[in-house]
Amino acid sequence: MSSAFKFGCQTFTWEMNKDRWVGSLPEIVQTVAAAGYKGIEISDVMLGEFGKRPKDLKALLDEHELQLIAVGFSSDTGFTQPESVAEDVEIGEYWIDFVKGIGCDCVSIGSPTNYTDIPADEAFPIAAEICSKIGALGGTRGISVGLHPSSHHQTLLPSLEEYKRIFDLMDPELVRYVPDTGHIIKGGNGVREVLETFIDRILYAHVKDVSADGSQWRMLGEGACDLSDILACLSAAPNFNGWVVVEEESDQGSADPTAAVAENYKKMIAV
Repeated sequence: MSSAFKFGCQTFTWEMNKDRWVGSLPEIVQTVAAAGYKGIEISDVMLGEFGKRPKDLKALLDEHELQLIAVGFSSDTGFTQPESVAEDVEIGEYWIDFVKGIGCDCVSIGSPTNYTDIPADEAFPIAAEICSKIGALGGTRGISVGLHPSSHHQTLLPSLEEYKRIFDLMDPELVRYVPDTGHIIKGGNGVREVLETFIDRILYAHVKDVSADGSQWRMLGEGACDLSDILACLSAAPNFNGWVVVEEESDQGSADPTAAVAENYKKMIAV
């Protein structure tokens, strides 16, 4: 089944070590390519100076025969503050133009986060407005915009109920869905249930593993994720672009990212 998919790697495996990791993006790119992946999704944090040097980033990726799948970006205000709507939309516009300039066609908006505990009835419309405006900008430039819900602390979108709430506020043609299997389980939902609920909206997917109770990130194949079932679900998604992005947040991945991402690639191609 795996031959029908393109496998990429997400840089959060290194980002979660950012306070002590002393490597560089070129080292990450080399590691990802050596493991066998064909693409990479890079977060705005891990881009560093390359986030201002798109031509250099393209040259680096071309050197290692890697495709940029998407840039995943966030905002210090969490995409939920009314006074920051224009600023957050400008952030999205920057990354849309950035990826377009190097031949990539996707950006991923990080999970809206309620840092100031404003009422949910206020936060959801603000987040939807920001995402929709970014989606509209992407549409004018031929760039697909996806939203990546997470279960992390203070997220506005911990589980299926909240996914439905925000996606109901947005045009599916403007804002697609980037599911994350680990966050789905951590939020208390079944992966198949969530993927089927938004099957028409899936743009690409993050695959990572977690214990069945959601309490501990696990190496791929060592938790509750059914990789075969996930790929079967994705194969039925009409707007899915084929990219399965492997992300690793386990303690093992943190201790040795190079070994972890290589091991995960072998597991994916064996499915």
